[in-house]
Amino acid sequence: MMKILLFTLAAVVLVSGCTQQEQPTFRVGIIESLSGNAAYYGEQNLKGVEIAKEVIAEKYPWLKIEIVHEDSKYTAQGGVEAYRKLQDVQYIDAVITHASPVSLAIQPLARQDGILQMAVSASARTYSSPDDLSFRVSPTTDIEAETISDFLLSKNFSRLSILYMNNDIGLSVTNSVKEKLNQKNPEISIVTEDTFALDNTDFRTQLLKAREKNPDAIFVPSLASHIALILRQAKEINLDVQFLGFRASEDPVLLNAGELAEGFVYSYGFDPSGESGEIKTFSETFKGKYGVKPDGYAAEGYEGLRLVASAFDSCDKNYTCIQAYLQNLRNYSSVFGSLSFDENGDVYYQFFIKKVANGEFVRY
Repeated sequence: MMKILLFTLAAVVLVSGCTQQEQPTFRVGIIESLSGNAAYYGEQNLKGVEIAKEVIAEKYPWLKIEIVHEDSKYTAQGGVEAYRKLQDVQYIDAVITHASPVSLAIQPLARQDGILQMAVSASARTYSSPDDLSFRVSPTTDIEAETISDFLLSKNFSRLSILYMNNDIGLSVTNSVKEKLNQKNPEISIVTEDTFALDNTDFRTQLLKAREKNPDAIFVPSLASHIALILRQAKEINLDVQFLGFRASEDPVLLNAGELAEGFVYSYGFDPSGESGEIKTFSETFKGKYGVKPDGYAAEGYEGLRLVASAFDSCDKNYTCIQAYLQNLRNYSSVFGSLSFDENGDVYYQFFIKKVANGEFVRY
């Protein structure tokens, strides 16, 4: 009898062990900007990921996903260091990379390692790469530039100054806007075009140069922390024109500029008050957890992890299957509307114009 009992227990342990082996752990590294002048965007991305974890646990209770966050410091070098740390210690199966400079730096490493990369808040055109495991939740800057150029044309602006941050996204959105304006109305003049380093705090030289050319508007594709300083320094030299930016403008630090920020215009791609069920569920859950409505950075983090989980659920760790699954994904129901990936791993959704009014970010 004792021998039979021992044999039975051993069989149970063996079966249990096999069951556990049949349910692998999927390790996902999240590399976001958690310090420096882009920390707000990374923190919002992290919050979106946390909401996604709850949704995934309910939808895929059999899917065991471990999340590890690392700080890129919003630099390419910081992103590479974070990625290597994740691979050396965690042996990750997928990586979600936040921001264009970081995503671009990590892309060749993830490709070499043969793992899935899902980029969020990363719209630089150079990230587009056909037939591989790099995807993203952000449309390219060409899509956002359509909205920006249409706004400029609607105001009959004919003389534009551009002052952009010197990194991948600053350059990409600048080039996209210039090309769109040239296609739509070649008579629009770019009267000045200047750039600046990410750690720059004095923009007076570039602003004085712009003032001499008498622009109708100044486009400043940069971080909100830069824009707040630019608006103050423009006031100091009596430069009173329409300023406008792109999606990174929406950060509460811009509102710290007070009345100087009033009327600032920018492009954006997510509306938390949308009527779809996906948006309502996400927005209500986010507000219940954090006390405020989500923004576009949180929304991308949310969808980034949900897409990764969906791919793992369908394909396990078969990366040939994962690539085909995402490339063939059509009309995926997201908080940005119906999404489909193209051959470059890119998505499309429309942007719209927002502005600062009465100390708040509102739809134009």
